[in-house]
Amino acid sequence: MVSKQGIDNDLLTSILLFYAAEMVVDKNQHGRGVNAMIASATVGTALAYWVDFGMVFATGYSVWRFPIAFQIVFSLPYSSLIWGFPDTPCWYYAKGMVEELDVVLGRLYGLPITDPAMM
Repeated sequence: MVSKQGIDNDLLTSILLFYAAEMVVDKNQHGRGVNAMIASATVGTALAYWVDFGMVFATGYSVWRFPIAFQIVFSLPYSSLIWGFPDTPCWYYAKGMVEELDVVLGRLYGLPITDPAMM
């Protein structure tokens, strides 16, 4: 049986790496971002195991309800934050959306599109 945590963890560790690689401006910062993501995935997995271990001593419906409800504590903030993330420049380029691509690149680099560094 596949757990929700397993699916979420797989998505986090596979898709987020590609997103971070495409959105990083300074190549020296890429390693820090990837390491922070892997560290947070590891801490989340450890926390999930501790919650499961704690449920061994519980009785009643809380044995299965609390672990499921506890995931909401972390998923709601992250789910609400992701709506503010732009699509990657590669996606805009592949779709031929040049104006949107210019806006995203300007936001990433903090420069106007007319700046020579953006050409």
